[in-house]
Amino acid sequence: MSKATRHPAIPSPSRRFRKPASAILALLFIAVLITTQPPYYGWWSFAMQAAGLLLVVAGTFGRLWCALYIAGYKDSVLRVDGPYSICRNPLYFFSFLGLVGIMLYSQIWLMAVIAGVLFKIYYHFVIRAEQKVLQGGFGETYGDYLKKTPCFFPKLSLYHSAKEITVQPAKVLGVAKDVVWFFIALIGIAIINKLHICGALPMYWTWPI
Repeated sequence: MSKATRHPAIPSPSRRFRKPASAILALLFIAVLITTQPPYYGWWSFAMQAAGLLLVVAGTFGRLWCALYIAGYKDSVLRVDGPYSICRNPLYFFSFLGLVGIMLYSQIWLMAVIAGVLFKIYYHFVIRAEQKVLQGGFGETYGDYLKKTPCFFPKLSLYHSAKEITVQPAKVLGVAKDVVWFFIALIGIAIINKLHICGALPMYWTWPI
């Protein structure tokens, strides 16, 4: 069995705003992508798209890896092994990789920087709110975990995992459906780029860098 501590589920109020905020930012990104164009093309654009695709793949597999441990147990079980042994918020870290990858795939590196900074600012407050909830729910056990495990960026040397874990397939499938949006976004970006190239979409501004 995996290393975990059980406690009755405690919902975090900060999660209520996550989906609406994500939807608003996605709409803004689409609007910017449709009406602007990258500063250059050629080999640099190809490199950004390749890097973006790699980050999206890493984010996808990372989120699925986390789902094997946490799907169906979030808040009711404190996971401290697998991806949760190398950082306390691996789901957010892999989502961060996926988001930055999508932005890089758009060939506008400055947008990737802006998106990454906004993500970190927003999730800084989300993580702080959730830490208070988890501290109240799991007490000293969570306090010890908090002291020795990085918050966001993984420390691979800390990795450990149980030989067996209990998985909830339906919940993991739900996470799998979520990561499909990463690839839908890549397809959408590719379509918009093609429409720009053939002149079907007007471009009002070119990014300076």
